Amino acid sequence: MKTHTKLGCYFKVQKIGPDGNITYDGPKFHNVILDSGMDALADNSPATLISTIRVGSGRSVPVSSQTSLEEEVAATSNMHQSYSWALNTYPFRHWKGEGLFKFEPGSVVGEISEVGVSGNGILFNRQLFIDVEGQWANIQVLEVEAVLLYVEFYMYPDMDGEGSEEGSFELEGQSMPYTREVDVVMSNSNEYNRAIGRFDIRVSEETSGFSYYGTSPSSIQYDTYVPGSFERKATAYWDAGVVTHDINTVGVGTGAGAYSFFRLDTPVEKPKETEQLQVTAKRSWGRA
Repeated sequence: MKTHTKLGCYFKVQKIGPDGNITYDGPKFHNVILDSGMDALADNSPATLISTIRVGSGRSVPVSSQTSLEEEVAATSNMHQSYSWALNTYPFRHWKGEGLFKFEPGSVVGEISEVGVSGNGILFNRQLFIDVEGQWANIQVLEVEAVLLYVEFYMYPDMDGEGSEEGSFELEGQSMPYTREVDVVMSNSNEYNRAIGRFDIRVSEETSGFSYYGTSPSSIQYDTYVPGSFERKATAYWDAGVVTHDINTVGVGTGAGAYSFFRLDTPVEKPKETEQLQVTAKRSWGRA
């Protein structure tokens, strides 16, 4: 069984004069999550990868294979404020986090044209500044001006794309058909602080919808991540005696603060007291 998560990121820039008034107010614009950032999500949380913002004077169009800004001018980890939440509205149930970084007056002087965020020594994304007409913009910053950079990162389960709607998996040599649905979104920031490639797997006796309060595994083993694949397989194990109910659904964390659940066409009877349970699932992620 497999679930797919879509990812995206936005920037917005403002300049603040010495009197506190806004001297430049740019539009919100999308950016390119780099291959280095996509790979890093296998073992790093979004929170650790969006911890420093970088600006530069480079003007080359961003490509996913880049690993640094073209001409870096300054960087700061001064996050003025941050918050995150989940939106539990069908069908676009998703999670997003926001951060506001501040360059104090004098820390950026002159022309800037590119921006990116990084963490753990990895550049996560990059983009050129864009004006209100959608054109590339070069922004002149005076010594007395502060620069505010707003970052928004979002992710959501892809129900119509690479995540299968129906399928089957093998259980003790028997094919088990299932139907994939999405039911639960957690209204907290857990997913922001968890690596996308280290997801949760649970089993439940629910029949009308997967409950987040399903039975957690005793342990999960993750396959070695292959760079450039943007996917990982994991096997969850429940020790004998842990699962004390029939299994009607298997839930796989999507990284959108949600669970994709796989409703089995034929329920699995609860394991015997001496039996261990094992479930394998795959999770992939891609750019929105």
